[in-house]
Amino acid sequence: ADLRKLPDFVRAVRGSDANLRHEAVAGIRKILSVEKMPPIQQVLNTGVAMDLINILRDNRTMSKTQFEACWALTNIASGTSADTAALVKM
Repeated sequence: ADLRKLPDFVRAVRGSDANLRHEAVAGIRKILSVEKMPPIQQVLNTGVAMDLINILRDNRTMSKTQFEACWALTNIASGTSADTAALVKM
């Protein structure tokens, strides 16, 4: 996935269109799924990790979107110990 799309994905995650939100969460997950040097810090810097956590908390969210959010958060947590700590503190 293209890191240049991250700002658009973050806007869509925070928007009201459930289908766009799903595509954006999947896009963020794909950005974080690169094998070498995933851009975890860049994603954390956007503040979108808290939005991903809130997607998991909201039982009105489509389960497929929750799955993608969980996967993205797992990818963040698999980074450095500081990346993991950043999630735990949210």
